Amino acid sequence: MIRVNLLPVELRPKEVKRFKLPPFVSPKGLLCFLISVVCVEILMVAHQLLFGEPRFQRLQAEYQTLSSPLKAVRDIKDKVSGAQEVNRELQRWMEPKISWTAFMNALVNGMEKGIWLTEIKFERRDYEAPEPPERARAASQGTNVNTAVAAAQKLATRMPAASGPAALEKRVVLVMRGRVAVEQDEAAVVSRFMQNLKAQPAIADMAEDFYLNEIRRDTEAAMPMFDFVVLAVIKRDKEKEFFNLS
Repeated sequence: MIRVNLLPVELRPKEVKRFKLPPFVSPKGLLCFLISVVCVEILMVAHQLLFGEPRFQRLQAEYQTLSSPLKAVRDIKDKVSGAQEVNRELQRWMEPKISWTAFMNALVNGMEKGIWLTEIKFERRDYEAPEPPERARAASQGTNVNTAVAAAQKLATRMPAASGPAALEKRVVLVMRGRVAVEQDEAAVVSRFMQNLKAQPAIADMAEDFYLNEIRRDTEAAMPMFDFVVLAVIKRDKEKEFFNLS
């Protein structure tokens, strides 16, 4: 008897597809492969249990043995780093860009006959005009005023005059106090001394302005003697090398 399924295709029961091995794989070969994988896993676990634990314990013992030296090494590295930083600071302070030997030699080479210095120092001062040469010269005695004033005006560089408190500024100044023993034209002798200093490269490199701040006669001296103060304004980029502004 012939049976005809009149149900639509989408309602008909579908056949379950069964997994089929590729034609080049046999069931026996697949079984052998799975057994091999299981054996390898068993061997790895056995090796870990037999040899892994002792090795781990040995490494742990070595770490405990080396932990103290390792801590000491880290401490030494920290101390070395701190010492290197201190050394860099010391080098910065002990090896400045300027040479004090060259500076002192320049002072000696710039000396004028009849002059000697009694004090040399660096200090901060207001940047303002020095005492007018007429007043400084008038305080002295026994010398032609016009000659000394003319020499001072010609040879000594003047600071710009301040127009009030707002025009003042703090600058590092090299203060040179000294004495000059001459019969006359003491201001001209001091001015030649200033010119000599300007001609010295070590001083010209650090100072941007020289001026005669004061010159007065020592009335108690047995011979003609004048006290003077020469100021040299230090260049801004050289200030920290000569004077601690902190």
